[in-house]
Amino acid sequence: MEVILGTYPKTIEVTDRQTGKTKRIRTGFQDWLGRGFCKTQYASDPACGGIRNFLRAHLSVCRMLDYAKEFGLVVEVSDEGGFFEKRDISALAKTVGEWNEQIAAFVGALTDKLGKPVMAPIQNFPDFEQLEAKGQNQIDAFLRALKDEKGSAG
Repeated sequence: MEVILGTYPKTIEVTDRQTGKTKRIRTGFQDWLGRGFCKTQYASDPACGGIRNFLRAHLSVCRMLDYAKEFGLVVEVSDEGGFFEKRDISALAKTVGEWNEQIAAFVGALTDKLGKPVMAPIQNFPDFEQLEAKGQNQIDAFLRALKDEKGSAG
């Protein structure tokens, strides 16, 4: 998880390299400014507690963002699973399961295509091979399109 939050000056002083004169310019910032990134999907690794652990991690991040809003911060969220907007725990759990299957299938296909192992955290899941098999039908269309593109490029 990466979170950056701080206050920034509304103006700063800069020195013109040619003239040596100092001038004050506006930064365009006001009050607090922040940004962050968090990927909770891999908290769903069964060795770490599975879906229950993922939900705890994802809901904790959302709760933290809710508190930031209550504190008065303007919060914009891009939640790939749609939970922050909808608050549907069942849909979120289903979605992360589908993502795990898709990524496992993609990593397996890429490993097969390259003929050598691809490093990916999903491979550490104890049920990686089952996820890979379940995800195969989800990525078949993608693989067909990739094959067709390769065929038309040659």
